[in-house]
Amino acid sequence: MDVLDSILEKINNIKNKIENMNRTITNNNINIKYLEELSNFSTQLNSLEAACNDMYDEYIIQSKTELLSNNEKLVQKNLLINKKVQDIFMPYMLYMNILLQNKD
Repeated sequence: MDVLDSILEKINNIKNKIENMNRTITNNNINIKYLEELSNFSTQLNSLEAACNDMYDEYIIQSKTELLSNNEKLVQKNLLINKKVQDIFMPYMLYMNILLQNKD
């Protein structure tokens, strides 16, 4: 798939640049601007990882069971159970939250 290949290529480019920086960095050339950029990059990477986890979960949920490994089948079953529980209880939890906030 072209989209997945493009994503993998970008991830490999990022990995290579980080490995390059890690090999060449010394304590003498670390400054505040670099640390801020590194922190910002780390935050964005955490967001991407969360999005990737959500995307993987959606992929597992939508996959045909016969195409999945045993471990993936178990993950799919648990995801479907969690989704059903969330669909059932989330409206009630939101309703209770609103009631409790407006109690005063």
